[in-house]
This record gives sequence, structure tokens and C-alpha cells, in this order.
Amino acid sequence: MSTLEPAPPQRAHLSLPLTRPVLAWGLLGLNILVFIAETLLGGSDNSATLVRLGAKVNVLIALGDYWRLVTPMFLHIGVMHILVNSYAIYVLGPEVEALFGHARFLLIYLLSGIAGNVMSYAFTPNLSAGASTAIFGLVGAQMAFFYRQRKMLGAFGQRRLINILSIIALNLFIGVSSGAVDNFGHAGGFVGGVLLGWLLCPDYQVEYGLDGQPQVQDRNSLLREMPGVVLFVVLLIAAVGAVTLQQVKQPQVKLEQAVQRLSHDDYAGALALLEQAAHEMPMSQRAQYLLAADYFALERYADAAQAFEATLQIAPNLPDAYYYLGLSYLQLNRRPEVMTNLQRFLVLEPTGARADKAKQLLTTLQ
Repeated sequence: MSTLEPAPPQRAHLSLPLTRPVLAWGLLGLNILVFIAETLLGGSDNSATLVRLGAKVNVLIALGDYWRLVTPMFLHIGVMHILVNSYAIYVLGPEVEALFGHARFLLIYLLSGIAGNVMSYAFTPNLSAGASTAIFGLVGAQMAFFYRQRKMLGAFGQRRLINILSIIALNLFIGVSSGAVDNFGHAGGFVGGVLLGWLLCPDYQVEYGLDGQPQVQDRNSLLREMPGVVLFVVLLIAAVGAVTLQQVKQPQVKLEQAVQRLSHDDYAGALALLEQAAHEMPMSQRAQYLLAADYFALERYADAAQAFEATLQIAPNLPDAYYYLGLSYLQLNRRPEVMTNLQRFLVLEPTGARADKAKQLLTTLQ
């Protein structure tokens, strides 16, 4: 005798509500356009060009250029840098935008990129630039998405999660092996991406339409999670403030503050800062020379002579130091030292207005 058993229910395969990517392509194009501008304005490998266009420079951020925590995301150093990051945006950007939607994707990209630059500001003294901080934010957001949706997406989601973890491990290895990689920037971007990705991750629910057919709906939204986003921004601002309080104690920052005052002919106001910077950076030619020049401008010729001598111990072929050292000794009525230093100056700079003046002084002194 045979019996008929009911067939097991078939598992329905429902499509996720995806957004058509637009902003990812726009960001990719913007990075390429900025790179072309870098090339035309002096070259993407030129430090001066990078600084002028907004690269991350800790000293300048500490002095108030906080916009440099945003602009590095759109600058790149060299052709290989832009190619690698463009490919990463091409691969990651459209998928993250499709999953999270336009607004949430843009927030993840920008805020995680800023988070990476803030961590770089805190722990990496070198000039840096690149979209990598934001790209690692996209990787972090992807990881948060596939972890939260691992049950709904089943084996596919688990495979994607393993692939993302493999990418992270590979990049960690490359970062540790290479001294040219801003590992702290990458780490900050990744952590920011994980936090934002978890916060803004779609909240999928199956609902039935009027036709009785099941559909997957995303019940999360940017408006719903706005308090969390605001808190994230507040924490970023607090972190920038805390780092800046530490950065302003650095001698390089004191030196740049002094330079700003010198540019306004505030020689007295620059003096204490220059003295601190020169004391803390005894092998800095710039710090020693600017201190000497400030003493000279303040007519403290004995101090100027000592500081110019210290400069020449570091940079023995600096004609300016010999010239003003000679003039300092002239004011101190030390004729032999005047002649010696002006003669050394003429060896390094034999022609020009200052050379003519040095020759006249030597003729007068002989």
C-alpha cells in the first residue's frame, strides 16, 4: 500500500530592493578630474602642489586648516595611486550604493574618509592624500552589511563575508610590509565604515502587496538613524579638538605660528615661539635661521651672531647666514669676523646686489 506525502514547501527567492548607482560613478569621475588638475598644476608627485591643493599636513591642520581633513580624499600621489584607488571605487562603490541607497552611501564614504584622516592626523606625521580612507570605509560598511544579513543571505552572504575578511587581511599585510602606506588612515576609515555601515544597514522585512506577492522592504532610513549620525560627527569633532590640543605643543607647529607672525612683521611676537622651536629642534636649519633673523631684526646682534653660527653648523653652505652673520659682527664692531664671513659669503654668492654691498664693506674695512 502506498501513500502520498505532501511535497516540502519551496523556499521563495526574493530580490533585495537595490538602488541604481549614480554617486559612485560621480566620485570616481571627480577623483580623476582632480588628478588631471594636479598634473596640470605642478604634478601629483610634487609636495608643494599637494599642499596647495589640500593634502593632509598636520601642522597646517593644527593651525586651523581643518578642511584638510576632507580634501585629501580627492587627491592622489602618482599614477599608480590613482589607478589602484579608482579600481577600488569601481569595484566597491556601486555595490555599496546599491545596497545602502544614495544618501547613506555618500555619508559612509565621506564620514569614514574623514574618520581615517582624523586618525592619520593623530598618529601619522607625514603628508598624506588619497581616497583610501573612504575606500576602507566602504569595505567596513560591506562587512557590517553581510554580517548583519548573514542569515537572510545564507551561503552567499557567508562567502562574501569571508572574501571581505580576506581582503582586509591582505591589506593589513601590505600595509605592515610597506612604509609608504598610511596604515592609521586606513584603520580609521575602516572603523568608521563598520560603525556607519552597522548604523545605516538596511533593515529588511518581507511584506505582502495587494496582489498577495511577498516583497522585501527596507525599513531603515537615514532619517531614522540621524541621531546616530549626528553623534558620530560630534565624536569626530571632539577627536579633532583633542588631537589639535596635542599637536599645538609640537615644535613644528610653534615654528609655523612664528612664521605667520613674521609675515606680519611681528618680530617681537614671533620671538618666544622661535626660541622654543629652535631649542626643541636643535638640528633644524629653518628653526635656527629664522631665530637668528628675528634676533637681527630686533637688533639683538650678539644673539643673532650666535644663532647664525648655530645655523652654519647645520648648513655650512648657506650664503644668507654668512651675509647676516657678517653684518651682525659689524654692529658688534668685530672687524675680523666681519671680513671672514663676508668673504665666505662671496665665495657662495659672488654676484648680485648683496655681493656688491659685501664687496664695498670689505673695501672699507681693509
